[in-house]
Amino acid sequence: MVHLLMSLTSPLTPLILAFLLIHLKGTTAAARCVSPQYLELGEIGTVNCSFHEEFYAVFWYTAADLKGLPTLAYQNQIKTGTGYDSGEFDVHSNGSLIINNVSLNHNDMFTAAYIHVEGERHIFIHVSVIVVVKPEVAFPVINYCGNVSNWCFSKVNAPLVECTVQGVRPNISLDLVVRTSEGDKNISGETTITQEGISYTSRVTARNVFYYTNLLVLLICKASSKTKLLANDKSIILIQNGAVDISLREATLKRVERGTKLEITCANDDVGFLVWKKKSLLNDGQDGQQKVLLYANFIGEQVTEVVQSDVISGINGSLVIPTVDVQHEGRYTCVYGDGMSNDVRVYDVVVIVHPVPSYLVVNGCDPHQYCVLEGDRQGSLQCTVNGIRPLIELQWETFQDSDAAAISFTNQQLTVKDNGDTFDVTLTSTYNVKDESRDRITVECTLMEEDGPLFELTTKLDLIFAEGETSLQQSKSMHQQQAVF
Repeated sequence: MVHLLMSLTSPLTPLILAFLLIHLKGTTAAARCVSPQYLELGEIGTVNCSFHEEFYAVFWYTAADLKGLPTLAYQNQIKTGTGYDSGEFDVHSNGSLIINNVSLNHNDMFTAAYIHVEGERHIFIHVSVIVVVKPEVAFPVINYCGNVSNWCFSKVNAPLVECTVQGVRPNISLDLVVRTSEGDKNISGETTITQEGISYTSRVTARNVFYYTNLLVLLICKASSKTKLLANDKSIILIQNGAVDISLREATLKRVERGTKLEITCANDDVGFLVWKKKSLLNDGQDGQQKVLLYANFIGEQVTEVVQSDVISGINGSLVIPTVDVQHEGRYTCVYGDGMSNDVRVYDVVVIVHPVPSYLVVNGCDPHQYCVLEGDRQGSLQCTVNGIRPLIELQWETFQDSDAAAISFTNQQLTVKDNGDTFDVTLTSTYNVKDESRDRITVECTLMEEDGPLFELTTKLDLIFAEGETSLQQSKSMHQQQAVF
């Protein structure tokens, strides 16, 4: 508030200050101070005012000395006064008051008596100073998030959500709301404010947070205050209501080659918020536990938290793995909603690794040319594939279906070597030629039918039979085409 002393040609007196202050309109452009002003406890504080660049004098009063001498006088660029002499106060060259160490005693009304030019009227300006205490944690703390971040995800059964701001002055109010696609919805909660010494603790708690939806909810704790005491006045938590039963949900199979990019979508339409999780299908010591990969909110404040560094968030909350490796194999679950409804999408991701060499190796054959093996009518064949993933099964069969009755394959023994991320698979089989009139049959080693779509792997050769032979002998080399995914 600005006041004018109508007639003043001598030094200020208590009587003048008490009885001759009148309101002056239209002077704020010449001299003004914003009120109230907030100064932090224990810090150097400045009561900022706007005066002319060149002025004659400014006299600063506290409420206690308003009827006496000013605590600090700044006249003709000379500083005087008991407050200045004691070191409690100082003044800027622009006339703004400096409090060298703000204490609760400065939670008071200050008055500046300003003189632009010697002999002119004094302008009196009152400024309310409010001493504030900032909390150690500069955002509302939600109990499931801790004091490290104002944005988190938690899976909780029957949650009791508590939001707190501790050690603050003056006190602030807190509210919990549910964010939905239809706007923020208030939920019933209990609010308490307690004083602890010179500061206050504000707390709000809520139990029935799944009022609008039963699976996934986004809660926002909002702090309201006239003072800017918090670096962030909102904290957000995405809560999943316990475990999600996906046993009745059909998983979408996604096959992806190692070293390529994978992107899987959470929903066809826009999503409000979501959480991506992964359950490993490998024996990697995780005991089948789900890991949170990322969670995000797209309503209002759009925030994304990536928990695993090898994934990123794509368009509309899709999950992107830029470079797929074997450890990315597993079951991926996206739980998503908009505050009014929820849904779940499940993917089974299988990582494909091509074998090295990229063909089936038949014992006794040269892989670079077509193979003809000579032997008797009973013997054994061996076929191997190295460095393949996923684990596949091999089989021996005739190349022509019409030859199936002429030869049988029995005692097929499959041997698997686990290399950690790939497998070496060897099939050894006994054959018996049933049709004695045949002296040549074309056979092939190939993948079992269910593995066929993953790889185009097959090795064809001719068996020729000569009387008296006890083992297969290589007569020609085998030509082999490379496998194609």
